[in-house]
Formats: sequence, structure tokens, C-alpha cells
Amino acid sequence: ATSLALGVPLISAGIERLTGLDGKNMILRSAILLTITVIFAISSYTGLKKGIQKLSDINVWLSFVLLAFIFIIGPTVFIMETTVTGFGNMLRDFFHMATWLEPFGGIKGRKETNFPQ
Repeated sequence: ATSLALGVPLISAGIERLTGLDGKNMILRSAILLTITVIFAISSYTGLKKGIQKLSDINVWLSFVLLAFIFIIGPTVFIMETTVTGFGNMLRDFFHMATWLEPFGGIKGRKETNFPQ
């Protein structure tokens, strides 16, 4: 229920952005909700092994297609450089950030840094 409540406004906002339709329109949101519910009902009715597994497989493939589309159409060099830089920063700072306890943050005269948030 929570994923539907959070997902429907996001999907309708995406449709509004892509098509110009009013994303707050109750008919559009009802159609989105009905579509998601019907897909889930059909998937559940066919059984966990068949329906949910097939839905999961479709979801994984669509994710890869979207990733490839963004990688090819988008700023490829920027994506590659940001990925390598982010991975390097994670390797360099992982233990420091994972073990940081902010021991001096609450002492009078010391500034609270809220690291690593």
C-alpha cells in the first residue's frame, strides 16, 4: 500500500513531464493505480513461481535497457568519470566514514560537523 501511495504521484508527475497531461488529474492517477493493481493481480494469480518471477525478470531487463539508454544517449564521459571518482572516494574514505563517531561534537566550544551525513 505504501509503495502504491508513493509510486502513483511519481508516475503521474513523470507522465506530466513527458506528455504535458495534468499529473494531479484524478482520472490519470486512478488509471495508473488500476493498471498497477491489474498487473499485480494477474501476476499473483498465475503464482509466485510464474507470475512474480516473470514480472521480476521483466523489471531487471527494463532496468538494463534504461541503464544502456542513459549511458549511450546521455553524457557518457561524465558518467564514466563520475563512476570512477565515486568508487575511488568510497575506497579511500570507507573505513574513516564507517568508524566515525563524532567524539568531540557535543563538547562546549566545539563545532558539530554531523559527519558523515
